[in-house]
Amino acid sequence: MKWIIAISIIFMTGCGEKYDTRGEEIQAAVEKMSFDEPVYWLEMLNMFNEWEKTILVFGYMGNYEACLALQEVASKDSPNRQFRCTQA
Repeated sequence: MKWIIAISIIFMTGCGEKYDTRGEEIQAAVEKMSFDEPVYWLEMLNMFNEWEKTILVFGYMGNYEACLALQEVASKDSPNRQFRCTQA
């Protein structure tokens, strides 16, 4: 199945249990899906030194390359933060 939406942006920052629960639900749903290409998360290192999932990248022939492009944009926008791409 081809995905019409190329990038799903998931905001999981902020305070409260609501965000943690939503993030866990999304991660569980992603793990159950079947994709032709590996799917990647763009993650950001937060102020607690924990990697936070911020953007799920899927729907491209090269999801990893698309994630790296988003990482570059995010790094330019927030040069004091660290970003990385990890396989979902």
